[in-house]
Amino acid sequence: MSNIKLLSISALIIIVLAGIPHILRSNTSDNGILIIEDEISEYIDSKSKSTKYDNNISSDKKDTHPLLGRWKVDFEEEGSVIYELKIENEELIGYSIALFDVNGASIPDQTKVFKLKSFKNNLGKGLYFMEYEGENYEVPCQLKLEDGILYVSYDYYGYKNIERWELQ
Repeated sequence: MSNIKLLSISALIIIVLAGIPHILRSNTSDNGILIIEDEISEYIDSKSKSTKYDNNISSDKKDTHPLLGRWKVDFEEEGSVIYELKIENEELIGYSIALFDVNGASIPDQTKVFKLKSFKNNLGKGLYFMEYEGENYEVPCQLKLEDGILYVSYDYYGYKNIERWELQ
C-alpha cells in the first residue's frame, strides 16, 4: 500500500476509535450540557477571560472571534490533525484540513468536523461531527479557551475525551 493510503486508513481508524464509545452512551444534564466541566477544571486551571461571544456572529466580530484560525491536535502514537475554524453564513464552522501520520507524512483533507453553538467568557458549546461505519454523528462538546489552547471535551457514549487544540 502507498503511504497516502496507509495515512488515510490510519486517520479513519483514529476517528472511529475516538468515536465508538460515545455512540454507545450519552451523559448529558437536563439542559443538554455535557457533564464534563469539572473534569476540564481538573485538567487545567480554570481562570477564564471575560471576552463575550455568542453563536450569532455579527459582521463586526467576524475578524476578531478568538476561535478563528488554524488549530493543531496531536494524538499520541497516531499522528495529528490540523483544523481550520472559519465563519460561514454567520456561523463558526471547523474543517480538518490536513492529516499527519507519526512520521510526519500528510494528506490534505476537507471534512467538516465542528460547529460552534455558543461561546461566552472563553467557555462554549458546539457539535463535533464524527463518522462510524458510514453513519454520521453529531456529538455535543464543551469548549474552554485558555492561553491560546482550546480544550474540546466530549462524552461519547461513555468514552470521555479532552482534546488539546493549539492555535497555529
